[in-house]
Amino acid sequence: MKLYKATVTKSGKVYRKYKNGIKYYGHIRVCIVCREPAFFPYGHSSRKTAIYCSKVCSLVGRNGTYGRRINSSGYVLIYSPKHPFHNRVNCVVDHRLVLERKLGRYLRRSEIVHHKNGIKTDNKVSNLLLLTPSQHSRLHYHADGRPIKHR
Repeated sequence: MKLYKATVTKSGKVYRKYKNGIKYYGHIRVCIVCREPAFFPYGHSSRKTAIYCSKVCSLVGRNGTYGRRINSSGYVLIYSPKHPFHNRVNCVVDHRLVLERKLGRYLRRSEIVHHKNGIKTDNKVSNLLLLTPSQHSRLHYHADGRPIKHR
């Protein structure tokens, strides 16, 4: 939605009117990364994103690097909004991007990238294997279904 500039009412309330004509009341805060003033609708102030003016500033502010962060599973995520298989916040795991660059094509959803040494943040090409789901299962499980203990 295209934004029009924020307006201050006589009572001191701030609102921003969107192109569809709806008014959203809120407050103006300064982004902690780019130091630009940004409008935040009421109800967003309790969220962590309320101190950043955009998704890019949020990624930079939380990680200190542009578009690079580690998810809860321990994998490195890269901000890549134009990638066909990005997640809901426009990020792709780095090990898939590394192999895609090497192969010169996008990986299929069914293809699994395995880290040889088990370190999820070590995304060197020499440490990555491209496997099918059945090949990947054979690496991690015995024939009777018991997990293989590594190290």
